[in-house]
Amino acid sequence: MTSAIDTSKELPCGFCHGKQEKHPCLICEGKGSFPGFKLKDILAIILTKQKDLRKSFPRNPQGDDTLILRANYVWKLARVFGGQDTGMVSTLALDIACTGDPYRPHLELIAQVVSDKFFGTHKAPAGATFPEDEKPENNVPNFEGMSHDELTEFWKKYHRASRADATFLVGERPRKTNLAATLAAYAMDRACAMKLREEGDIKAAETYEHAMQLRYESLPVDLRW
Repeated sequence: MTSAIDTSKELPCGFCHGKQEKHPCLICEGKGSFPGFKLKDILAIILTKQKDLRKSFPRNPQGDDTLILRANYVWKLARVFGGQDTGMVSTLALDIACTGDPYRPHLELIAQVVSDKFFGTHKAPAGATFPEDEKPENNVPNFEGMSHDELTEFWKKYHRASRADATFLVGERPRKTNLAATLAAYAMDRACAMKLREEGDIKAAETYEHAMQLRYESLPVDLRW
């Protein structure tokens, strides 16, 4: 299962690129990099002894914090891609460290393969809709017109938004804080992509833009721009 991919090397944080400035990077917690991983270690956490995908994530998995976070991300994303937990889409944004994990594209590829194997598909679900006369008011901005600094400030405010802030942003609706976190993660992805394009690293920028598209498609239609 995608075993030919080399994920053994330690790589710079996808957000700060290993350059700590005035304050430690919020994504890598000032470490500047992310360790490599072994596919078998992730599979050992998300699969049962019978090699089936777990129906729930284990409470006390074996491994360091980064490995557990990655395994949880793969498990969640596989179930979302397989159409098993559409309500889990927005909670993926709460896995903050995965936003800047340089191996995130590899984790998403693993999730696609896992989803194909156990659910027969890896197509992400479409966003939910409201009847035209029931759409709650929202204040979601058009991120395309925002600067890198504005996107970063948006992430800081909404990635763990209060209920009041979430209501202001997306309106009164179910899972509003999770939706706010999804939008915040989109903003961070866009900020990372902008910075990488400025530095000429187009390939890396495109991985973030792919993630942006997944998050955008997971949003309720009335929150898209």
